[in-house]
Amino acid sequence: MASYTGSRLIGLIFVVAGKVLGQGALLVCGVVVARTAEPKEFAFYSTALTLVLLTDACLGSPIDFAITRFTALHDEDIDRTDPLHAAAFRSKLLFGVCLALGASAFSRPAAQILMQNESRADLIWIAVVFTSILLLNRSVATYLQSRSRFGLYSLLDAVQGALRAAVVASLAFTGAKTAAAYLSGLVVAAAALLMMSFQIISKPYLAAKWPDRRDALGTFRFLTATMGVIVLGTLSGRTDLLFLAHAVRPDEVARYAAAGQIAWAASLIAGYVSVVAQPLLIPAARTGQLPRLLAESTALAAMGGITLLTVVWLYGDVVMHHVFGTAFEEGWPMLRILTVGTCIDLLCMPVAMTFVLQFRPRSALVGELLITAAYLVMALPISHYGPVAMAWLVTGVRAAKGLLYVGVTANIVMSGPSTDELSGTIED
Repeated sequence: MASYTGSRLIGLIFVVAGKVLGQGALLVCGVVVARTAEPKEFAFYSTALTLVLLTDACLGSPIDFAITRFTALHDEDIDRTDPLHAAAFRSKLLFGVCLALGASAFSRPAAQILMQNESRADLIWIAVVFTSILLLNRSVATYLQSRSRFGLYSLLDAVQGALRAAVVASLAFTGAKTAAAYLSGLVVAAAALLMMSFQIISKPYLAAKWPDRRDALGTFRFLTATMGVIVLGTLSGRTDLLFLAHAVRPDEVARYAAAGQIAWAASLIAGYVSVVAQPLLIPAARTGQLPRLLAESTALAAMGGITLLTVVWLYGDVVMHHVFGTAFEEGWPMLRILTVGTCIDLLCMPVAMTFVLQFRPRSALVGELLITAAYLVMALPISHYGPVAMAWLVTGVRAAKGLLYVGVTANIVMSGPSTDELSGTIED
Protein backbone atom coordinates (compact mmCIF):
# COMPACT_ATOMS: atom_id res chain seq x y z
CA MET A 1 0.00 0.00 0.00
CA ALA A 2 1.34 3.40 -0.92
CA SER A 3 2.15 5.61 2.03
CA TYR A 4 0.07 8.64 2.87
CA THR A 5 3.13 10.79 2.35
CA GLY A 6 3.65 9.38 -1.13
CA SER A 7 -0.01 9.55 -2.11
CA ARG A 8 -0.21 13.23 -1.24
CA LEU A 9 3.22 14.25 -2.50
CA ILE A 10 1.81 15.97 -5.57
CA GLY A 11 -0.63 17.95 -3.42
CA LEU A 12 2.18 18.95 -1.10
CA ILE A 13 4.36 20.04 -4.02
CA PHE A 14 1.55 22.21 -5.35
CA VAL A 15 1.00 23.79 -1.93
CA VAL A 16 4.69 24.37 -1.26
CA ALA A 17 5.24 25.88 -4.70
CA GLY A 18 2.34 28.29 -4.25
CA LYS A 19 3.24 29.19 -0.69
CA VAL A 20 6.88 29.81 -1.56
CA LEU A 21 5.72 32.34 -4.13
CA GLY A 22 2.93 33.79 -1.97
CA GLN A 23 4.38 33.94 1.52
CA GLY A 24 7.96 33.92 0.27
CA ALA A 25 7.17 37.08 -1.65
CA LEU A 26 6.14 38.65 1.65
CA LEU A 27 9.59 37.92 3.01
CA VAL A 28 11.18 39.37 -0.12
CA CYS A 29 9.03 42.47 0.28
CA GLY A 30 10.41 42.88 3.78
CA VAL A 31 13.94 42.75 2.41
CA VAL A 32 13.07 45.41 -0.18
CA VAL A 33 11.61 47.68 2.51
CA ALA A 34 14.65 47.16 4.74
CA ARG A 35 17.02 48.08 1.92
CA THR A 36 15.10 51.09 0.56
CA ALA A 37 13.67 52.69 3.71
CA GLU A 38 15.33 53.75 6.94
CA PRO A 39 15.56 51.13 9.72
CA LYS A 40 12.96 53.13 11.66
CA GLU A 41 10.47 52.83 8.80
CA PHE A 42 11.23 49.13 8.47
CA ALA A 43 10.51 48.76 12.19
CA PHE A 44 7.14 50.52 11.73
CA TYR A 45 6.39 48.40 8.66
CA SER A 46 7.23 45.17 10.53
CA THR A 47 5.17 46.17 13.57
CA ALA A 48 2.09 47.00 11.50
CA LEU A 49 2.47 43.83 9.44
CA THR A 50 2.78 41.78 12.62
CA LEU A 51 -0.46 43.35 13.84
CA VAL A 52 -2.13 42.34 10.56
CA LEU A 53 -0.92 38.75 10.73
CA LEU A 54 -1.81 38.50 14.42
CA THR A 55 -5.37 39.73 13.93
CA ASP A 56 -5.86 37.69 10.78
CA ALA A 57 -4.73 34.52 12.57
CA CYS A 58 -6.85 35.13 15.68
CA LEU A 59 -10.05 35.86 13.75
CA GLY A 60 -9.59 33.73 10.65
CA SER A 61 -7.67 30.60 11.60
CA PRO A 62 -10.16 29.15 14.12
CA ILE A 63 -13.11 29.54 11.75
CA ASP A 64 -11.22 28.11 8.80
CA PHE A 65 -9.92 25.20 10.86
CA ALA A 66 -13.42 24.32 12.06
CA ILE A 67 -14.89 24.58 8.56
CA THR A 68 -12.16 22.37 7.09
CA ARG A 69 -12.76 19.78 9.81
CA PHE A 70 -16.51 19.77 9.16
CA THR A 71 -15.93 19.37 5.43
CA ALA A 72 -13.56 16.43 6.05
CA LEU A 73 -16.28 14.74 8.13
CA HIS A 74 -19.02 15.35 5.55
CA ASP A 75 -17.08 15.65 2.30
CA GLU A 76 -19.78 13.91 0.26
CA ASP A 77 -22.56 16.24 1.37
CA ILE A 78 -22.03 19.58 -0.37
CA ASP A 79 -25.49 20.77 0.67
CA ARG A 80 -24.27 20.71 4.29
CA THR A 81 -20.75 22.01 3.84
CA ASP A 82 -21.24 24.89 1.38
CA PRO A 83 -23.63 26.83 3.68
CA LEU A 84 -20.97 26.78 6.42
CA HIS A 85 -18.40 28.19 4.01
CA ALA A 86 -20.92 30.91 3.12
CA ALA A 87 -21.61 31.73 6.77
CA ALA A 88 -17.87 31.99 7.47
CA PHE A 89 -17.42 34.45 4.62
CA ARG A 90 -20.29 36.63 5.84
CA SER A 91 -18.94 36.53 9.38
CA LYS A 92 -15.60 37.84 8.16
CA LEU A 93 -17.33 40.74 6.41
CA LEU A 94 -18.79 41.63 9.80
CA PHE A 95 -15.39 41.33 11.45
CA GLY A 96 -14.04 43.88 8.99
CA VAL A 97 -16.75 46.36 9.93
CA CYS A 98 -16.00 45.85 13.64
CA LEU A 99 -12.27 46.40 13.06
CA ALA A 100 -13.00 49.67 11.24
CA LEU A 101 -15.16 50.87 14.13
CA GLY A 102 -12.35 50.01 16.56
CA ALA A 103 -9.80 51.88 14.48
CA SER A 104 -11.99 54.97 14.37
CA ALA A 105 -11.86 55.14 18.15
CA PHE A 106 -8.44 53.76 19.04
CA SER A 107 -6.04 54.23 16.12
CA ARG A 108 -3.99 56.99 17.76
CA PRO A 109 -3.68 55.31 21.19
CA ALA A 110 -2.80 52.03 19.46
CA ALA A 111 -0.07 53.73 17.44
CA GLN A 112 1.36 55.27 20.60
CA ILE A 113 1.41 51.92 22.42
CA LEU A 114 2.77 49.83 19.54
CA MET A 115 5.09 52.31 17.84
CA GLN A 116 5.74 54.93 20.52
CA ASN A 117 4.39 57.48 18.03
CA GLU A 118 0.68 58.37 17.83
CA SER A 119 1.23 60.24 14.56
CA ARG A 120 1.53 56.83 12.86
CA ALA A 121 -2.19 56.16 13.31
CA ASP A 122 -2.40 55.86 9.52
CA LEU A 123 -0.56 52.54 9.81
CA ILE A 124 -3.28 51.24 12.14
CA TRP A 125 -5.94 52.11 9.56
CA ILE A 126 -3.97 50.47 6.76
CA ALA A 127 -3.54 47.38 8.95
CA VAL A 128 -7.30 47.21 9.51
CA VAL A 129 -8.09 47.34 5.79
CA PHE A 130 -5.35 44.81 5.03
CA THR A 131 -6.63 42.41 7.69
CA SER A 132 -10.22 42.66 6.47
CA ILE A 133 -9.23 41.69 2.92
CA LEU A 134 -6.94 38.88 4.09
CA LEU A 135 -9.82 37.38 6.08
CA LEU A 136 -11.92 37.14 2.92
CA ASN A 137 -9.02 35.70 0.94
CA ARG A 138 -8.72 33.07 3.67
CA SER A 139 -12.26 31.89 2.92
CA VAL A 140 -11.38 31.31 -0.72
CA ALA A 141 -8.27 29.33 0.27
CA THR A 142 -10.17 27.32 2.88
CA TYR A 143 -12.82 26.30 0.35
CA LEU A 144 -10.16 25.06 -2.05
CA GLN A 145 -8.21 23.31 0.73
CA SER A 146 -11.26 21.50 2.08
CA ARG A 147 -12.04 20.23 -1.43
CA SER A 148 -8.39 19.15 -1.90
CA ARG A 149 -8.16 21.39 -4.97
CA PHE A 150 -4.49 22.00 -4.33
CA GLY A 151 -3.62 23.01 -7.88
CA LEU A 152 -5.97 25.99 -7.82
CA TYR A 153 -5.04 26.69 -4.19
CA SER A 154 -1.42 26.91 -5.27
CA LEU A 155 -2.28 29.07 -8.27
CA LEU A 156 -3.94 31.70 -6.09
CA ASP A 157 -0.95 31.72 -3.74
CA ALA A 158 1.40 32.14 -6.70
CA VAL A 159 -0.68 34.99 -8.09
CA GLN A 160 -0.69 36.61 -4.66
CA GLY A 161 3.08 36.41 -4.52
CA ALA A 162 3.45 37.87 -8.00
CA LEU A 163 1.12 40.75 -7.15
CA ARG A 164 2.96 41.52 -3.91
CA ALA A 165 6.35 41.45 -5.56
CA ALA A 166 5.20 43.57 -8.49
CA VAL A 167 3.59 46.25 -6.34
CA VAL A 168 6.47 46.52 -3.86
CA ALA A 169 9.07 46.50 -6.63
CA SER A 170 7.18 49.30 -8.39
CA LEU A 171 7.08 51.33 -5.19
CA ALA A 172 10.80 50.81 -4.62
CA PHE A 173 11.55 51.80 -8.22
CA THR A 174 9.57 55.04 -7.84
CA GLY A 175 11.44 55.91 -4.64
CA ALA A 176 9.01 54.98 -1.88
CA LYS A 177 10.57 55.38 1.56
CA THR A 178 7.73 55.01 4.09
CA ALA A 179 6.08 52.10 5.82
CA ALA A 180 2.65 53.46 4.88
CA ALA A 181 3.46 53.37 1.16
CA TYR A 182 4.64 49.77 1.20
CA LEU A 183 1.80 48.52 3.40
CA SER A 184 -0.72 50.26 1.14
CA GLY A 185 0.86 48.44 -1.78
CA LEU A 186 0.28 45.10 -0.05
CA VAL A 187 -3.35 46.09 0.49
CA VAL A 188 -3.75 46.76 -3.23
CA ALA A 189 -2.26 43.34 -4.04
CA ALA A 190 -4.61 41.59 -1.59
CA ALA A 191 -7.67 43.39 -2.99
CA ALA A 192 -6.69 42.50 -6.56
CA LEU A 193 -6.33 38.83 -5.57
CA LEU A 194 -9.80 38.83 -4.00
CA MET A 195 -11.38 40.26 -7.14
CA MET A 196 -9.59 37.71 -9.30
CA SER A 197 -10.57 34.78 -7.09
CA PHE A 198 -14.24 35.55 -7.55
CA GLN A 199 -13.79 35.05 -11.27
CA ILE A 200 -11.98 31.71 -11.31
CA ILE A 201 -13.62 29.52 -8.64
CA SER A 202 -17.13 28.32 -7.98
CA LYS A 203 -18.18 30.31 -4.96
CA PRO A 204 -20.86 29.37 -2.45
CA TYR A 205 -20.19 32.42 -0.32
CA LEU A 206 -22.91 34.87 -1.28
CA ALA A 207 -25.53 32.58 -2.81
CA ALA A 208 -25.67 29.62 -0.39
CA LYS A 209 -28.40 29.40 2.20
CA TRP A 210 -27.66 29.61 5.91
CA PRO A 211 -26.40 26.33 7.43
CA ASP A 212 -28.58 23.87 9.26
CA ARG A 213 -28.94 24.87 12.91
CA ARG A 214 -27.54 21.55 14.14
CA ASP A 215 -24.46 21.82 11.93
CA ALA A 216 -23.90 25.43 12.93
CA LEU A 217 -24.16 24.68 16.66
CA GLY A 218 -21.92 21.62 16.41
CA THR A 219 -19.28 23.58 14.53
CA PHE A 220 -19.58 26.46 16.99
CA ARG A 221 -19.03 24.14 19.97
CA PHE A 222 -15.89 22.80 18.33
CA LEU A 223 -14.90 26.33 17.37
CA THR A 224 -14.98 27.64 20.94
CA ALA A 225 -12.18 25.33 22.10
CA THR A 226 -10.29 25.62 18.82
CA MET A 227 -10.51 29.39 18.83
CA GLY A 228 -9.10 29.48 22.35
CA VAL A 229 -6.15 27.31 21.29
CA ILE A 230 -5.40 29.31 18.15
CA VAL A 231 -5.81 32.70 19.78
CA LEU A 232 -3.60 31.72 22.70
CA GLY A 233 -1.05 30.17 20.35
CA THR A 234 -1.03 33.29 18.22
CA LEU A 235 -0.57 35.56 21.23
CA SER A 236 2.41 33.57 22.44
CA GLY A 237 3.83 33.08 18.95
CA ARG A 238 3.40 36.43 17.20
CA THR A 239 3.37 39.21 19.79
CA ASP A 240 7.10 39.21 20.51
CA LEU A 241 7.76 42.00 18.02
CA LEU A 242 4.91 44.08 19.45
CA PHE A 243 6.35 43.83 22.96
CA LEU A 244 9.77 44.84 21.67
CA ALA A 245 8.34 47.74 19.65
CA HIS A 246 6.82 49.08 22.85
CA ALA A 247 10.02 48.68 24.90
CA VAL A 248 13.15 49.26 22.79
CA ARG A 249 14.53 51.52 20.07
CA PRO A 250 13.26 51.16 16.47
CA ASP A 251 16.71 50.10 15.21
CA GLU A 252 16.71 47.15 17.65
CA VAL A 253 13.17 46.25 16.57
CA ALA A 254 14.32 46.38 12.95
CA ARG A 255 17.18 43.92 13.51
CA TYR A 256 14.93 41.53 15.44
CA ALA A 257 12.28 41.74 12.70
CA ALA A 258 14.87 40.97 10.03
CA ALA A 259 16.15 37.92 11.92
CA GLY A 260 12.59 36.79 12.55
CA GLN A 261 11.69 36.96 8.87
CA ILE A 262 14.50 34.58 7.94
CA ALA A 263 13.85 32.24 10.85
CA TRP A 264 10.17 32.19 9.92
CA ALA A 265 11.05 30.00 6.92
CA ALA A 266 10.73 26.80 8.98
CA SER A 267 7.32 27.83 10.28
CA LEU A 268 6.21 28.55 6.71
CA ILE A 269 7.23 25.04 5.66
CA ALA A 270 5.33 23.60 8.62
CA GLY A 271 2.28 25.57 7.60
CA TYR A 272 2.49 24.25 4.04
CA VAL A 273 2.47 20.66 5.25
CA SER A 274 -0.42 21.40 7.63
CA VAL A 275 -2.60 22.50 4.71
CA VAL A 276 -2.24 19.07 3.09
CA ALA A 277 -2.28 17.11 6.35
CA GLN A 278 -5.42 18.56 7.92
CA PRO A 279 -8.00 16.93 5.61
CA LEU A 280 -6.15 13.57 5.90
CA LEU A 281 -5.92 13.04 9.64
CA ILE A 282 -9.43 11.81 10.42
CA PRO A 283 -9.51 9.43 7.39
CA ALA A 284 -6.02 8.20 8.31
CA ALA A 285 -7.14 7.43 11.88
CA ARG A 286 -10.20 5.58 10.59
CA THR A 287 -8.12 3.36 8.30
CA GLY A 288 -5.32 2.66 10.78
CA GLN A 289 -2.73 4.65 8.79
CA LEU A 290 -2.20 7.33 11.43
CA PRO A 291 0.99 5.92 13.04
CA ARG A 292 2.57 5.62 9.61
CA LEU A 293 1.62 9.18 8.70
CA LEU A 294 3.05 10.49 11.96
CA ALA A 295 6.30 8.56 11.55
CA GLU A 296 6.83 9.69 7.97
CA SER A 297 6.10 13.34 8.71
CA THR A 298 8.40 13.33 11.75
CA ALA A 299 11.28 11.84 9.77
CA LEU A 300 10.92 14.40 6.98
CA ALA A 301 10.62 17.27 9.46
CA ALA A 302 13.74 16.14 11.35
CA MET A 303 15.81 16.05 8.17
CA GLY A 304 14.59 19.49 7.09
CA GLY A 305 15.08 21.01 10.53
CA ILE A 306 18.62 19.71 10.95
CA THR A 307 19.58 21.02 7.51
CA LEU A 308 18.12 24.47 8.16
CA LEU A 309 19.63 24.75 11.61
CA THR A 310 23.08 23.73 10.37
CA VAL A 311 23.05 26.38 7.64
CA VAL A 312 21.90 29.14 10.00
CA TRP A 313 24.35 28.34 12.79
CA LEU A 314 27.30 28.16 10.40
CA TYR A 315 26.41 31.08 8.13
CA GLY A 316 23.87 33.18 10.03
CA ASP A 317 26.00 36.32 10.02
CA VAL A 318 26.65 35.99 6.29
CA VAL A 319 22.96 35.52 5.61
CA MET A 320 21.98 38.63 7.58
CA HIS A 321 24.63 40.74 5.87
CA HIS A 322 23.83 39.70 2.31
CA VAL A 323 20.04 39.57 2.64
CA PHE A 324 19.26 42.69 4.68
CA GLY A 325 22.48 44.67 4.51
CA THR A 326 25.11 46.04 6.85
CA ALA A 327 22.64 47.85 9.11
CA PHE A 328 21.06 44.50 10.08
CA GLU A 329 24.02 42.14 10.35
CA GLU A 330 24.11 42.47 14.15
CA GLY A 331 20.85 40.53 14.19
CA TRP A 332 22.58 37.19 13.55
CA PRO A 333 22.55 36.04 17.23
CA MET A 334 18.74 36.44 17.25
CA LEU A 335 18.55 34.55 13.96
CA ARG A 336 20.36 31.55 15.41
CA ILE A 337 18.19 31.45 18.53
CA LEU A 338 14.89 31.96 16.68
CA THR A 339 15.72 29.27 14.13
CA VAL A 340 15.95 26.70 16.93
CA GLY A 341 12.37 27.55 17.85
CA THR A 342 11.03 27.45 14.31
CA CYS A 343 12.69 24.08 13.71
CA ILE A 344 10.72 22.83 16.71
CA ASP A 345 7.63 24.12 14.93
CA LEU A 346 8.63 22.08 11.91
CA LEU A 347 8.66 18.93 14.04
CA CYS A 348 5.36 19.38 15.87
CA MET A 349 3.11 21.75 13.92
CA PRO A 350 2.31 20.01 10.62
CA VAL A 351 0.80 16.81 11.99
CA ALA A 352 0.98 16.59 15.79
CA MET A 353 -0.52 20.03 16.49
CA THR A 354 -3.10 19.73 13.71
CA PHE A 355 -4.00 16.24 14.94
CA VAL A 356 -4.49 17.34 18.56
CA LEU A 357 -6.62 20.30 17.51
CA GLN A 358 -8.98 17.96 15.67
CA PHE A 359 -9.09 15.18 18.24
CA ARG A 360 -8.43 16.78 21.64
CA PRO A 361 -9.00 20.55 21.33
CA ARG A 362 -9.75 20.98 25.03
CA SER A 363 -6.52 19.26 26.02
CA ALA A 364 -4.69 21.62 23.70
CA LEU A 365 -6.59 24.56 25.18
CA VAL A 366 -5.45 23.78 28.72
CA GLY A 367 -1.82 23.45 27.64
CA GLU A 368 -1.89 26.63 25.54
CA LEU A 369 -3.49 28.53 28.39
CA LEU A 370 -0.69 27.62 30.78
CA ILE A 371 2.07 28.33 28.25
CA THR A 372 0.57 31.63 27.13
CA ALA A 373 -0.02 32.79 30.70
CA ALA A 374 3.64 32.16 31.53
CA TYR A 375 4.74 33.93 28.35
CA LEU A 376 2.61 37.02 28.95
CA VAL A 377 3.87 37.33 32.51
CA MET A 378 7.46 37.31 31.30
CA ALA A 379 7.23 39.05 27.91
CA LEU A 380 7.04 42.69 28.94
CA PRO A 381 9.84 42.65 31.55
CA ILE A 382 12.05 40.54 29.29
CA SER A 383 11.46 42.85 26.32
CA HIS A 384 13.27 45.63 28.24
CA TYR A 385 16.41 43.45 28.25
CA GLY A 386 16.49 43.57 24.47
CA PRO A 387 16.01 41.40 21.38
CA VAL A 388 18.32 38.53 22.36
CA ALA A 389 16.44 37.95 25.61
CA MET A 390 13.13 37.99 23.73
CA ALA A 391 14.50 35.48 21.22
CA TRP A 392 15.31 33.06 24.05
CA LEU A 393 11.84 33.49 25.54
CA VAL A 394 10.16 32.81 22.20
CA THR A 395 12.27 29.72 21.63
CA GLY A 396 11.41 28.44 25.11
CA VAL A 397 7.72 28.89 24.36
CA ARG A 398 8.04 26.90 21.13
CA ALA A 399 9.84 24.10 22.97
CA ALA A 400 7.06 23.94 25.58
CA LYS A 401 4.45 23.72 22.83
CA GLY A 402 6.39 21.00 21.10
CA LEU A 403 6.35 18.90 24.26
CA LEU A 404 2.61 19.56 24.68
CA TYR A 405 1.52 18.46 21.20
CA VAL A 406 3.92 15.56 20.82
CA GLY A 407 2.94 14.28 24.26
CA VAL A 408 -0.82 14.43 23.64
CA THR A 409 -0.43 12.88 20.19
CA ALA A 410 1.64 10.01 21.58
CA ASN A 411 -1.01 9.41 24.25
CA ILE A 412 -3.81 9.24 21.68
CA VAL A 413 -1.87 6.93 19.36
CA MET A 414 -0.88 4.54 22.14
CA SER A 415 -4.40 4.34 23.57
CA GLY A 416 -6.12 4.46 20.19
CA PRO A 417 -8.71 7.09 19.14
CA SER A 418 -12.16 6.47 20.59
CA THR A 419 -15.26 5.70 18.54
CA ASP A 420 -16.60 9.18 19.27
CA GLU A 421 -13.37 10.78 18.09
CA LEU A 422 -13.42 8.83 14.83
CA SER A 423 -17.06 9.71 14.22
CA GLY A 424 -16.37 13.41 14.50
CA THR A 425 -17.89 14.20 17.91
CA ILE A 426 -14.41 14.95 19.21
CA GLU A 427 -14.73 16.73 22.56
CA ASP A 428 -17.77 18.60 21.20
